[in-house]
Amino acid sequence: MPSPISPLATSEQAEVERTALRLLQRLEVQEIRAAAKVQFQADSVARIPAGQRTLEQGVDECVLAAIYDTILNDLSTPRIFWIETPPHRWFGHSIGGARYFNDNPDCPTRAATLDPAGSYEIQGCAAGARQVALSFQLYQDNTYGLVLPGLPPRSSQARFDTPLGGIFDEALAMAADASYTITLSPEPAGDRVNHIQTREDGCALLIRSVLSDWATQTPDSLKIRRLDQPLKVEPATDADLAAQVVQRLRRDVPFWLKANHFFLFDNPPNRLPTPQARGGGWGYSSFGSYQLGPDEALLITLHPMGARYTGFVVTTPWSISCEHIHRSGSLNNTQAHANPDGSYTYVISATDPGVANWLDTSGLETGGYFVRWMKFPELPPTGEGLVREARLVELAELERVLPKDVPRLNPAERAAASAARARAYERRLA
Repeated sequence: MPSPISPLATSEQAEVERTALRLLQRLEVQEIRAAAKVQFQADSVARIPAGQRTLEQGVDECVLAAIYDTILNDLSTPRIFWIETPPHRWFGHSIGGARYFNDNPDCPTRAATLDPAGSYEIQGCAAGARQVALSFQLYQDNTYGLVLPGLPPRSSQARFDTPLGGIFDEALAMAADASYTITLSPEPAGDRVNHIQTREDGCALLIRSVLSDWATQTPDSLKIRRLDQPLKVEPATDADLAAQVVQRLRRDVPFWLKANHFFLFDNPPNRLPTPQARGGGWGYSSFGSYQLGPDEALLITLHPMGARYTGFVVTTPWSISCEHIHRSGSLNNTQAHANPDGSYTYVISATDPGVANWLDTSGLETGGYFVRWMKFPELPPTGEGLVREARLVELAELERVLPKDVPRLNPAERAAASAARARAYERRLA
């Protein structure tokens, strides 16, 4: 019996990645990549040893993300494709990562750019065990509604993840075979089910499938088509796209560098603030940065308080997730081991501390972390109680300060867990 094909492995995905690989070879893109590197090198994060070691990755992933966003803006062909990808090989080619700003390894994010005046239809179908959360949400662009002070025309208050409209899976009307149709147009829904009213200022449709069990849950299969007849739009040439990539990176690089400071390094390290509610029904989140000595670890205890999903990811100093396919750079509530009282104790460190919930920094002594709580039976009025403890400890003192009932893993168990993790992730690339 043939292996199932991942719903992410579409012909559109292959086409976009092949276009991206061609664009990466163009002189004007290589020149703007060099200019972006100069901006990264001028940032204070580049003076941190871990920032310097991961700088090339930060530049490369920022550039590829900008290329994907540029291709999305070609309205001649409606398409949905996976944008925040790790480095991977399929369709006969290898391509680098395109992650930025605290990507979630549990969430393969797909996107489509819409003509605000157009009418579209998305055909969806469950391809296996359902994801823990699925959303179709409109944003002004692919920055998740992020607003930062000091970057006009931004407001004076930071804002994150504030969609302009959309629909969550709970509200989807589905057929008996788990298929569904979503329509998108400027008209109100009226009596229609599964309708999203588009807006002039909402051109980016972000589709997020949150997987708490990598081994069984699968993103839905999705296909988009345009229903009306727009004016003839010629597909953008590689030269057109390359020119747009140059313009986009001139804007994106300072924006993402500032976002990196705002969410990580403008705050005291080794703390996890009280989580704040996210816009659009996304529960709660908290974030911070770690700064560890060679013999130190950060000990953090969280409680789900009824959330069906919690996800904890550690990142490089450039806000890109640490290795999470073959190593434990992230842990969700299915992968983590609970304490007897239902809480979860994590240890962030560069070396294996023997604790089951080890967040592996890939040897980095400095970086960031992002924690998400989602799918509460009823959204708590505040985030109080979700974070129980965050403290810096000496690795040599870890066994003494940890309660005896906090789960541990020996080296053989760790190796088995890592192998199972990698096999589960590969289902996305099958």
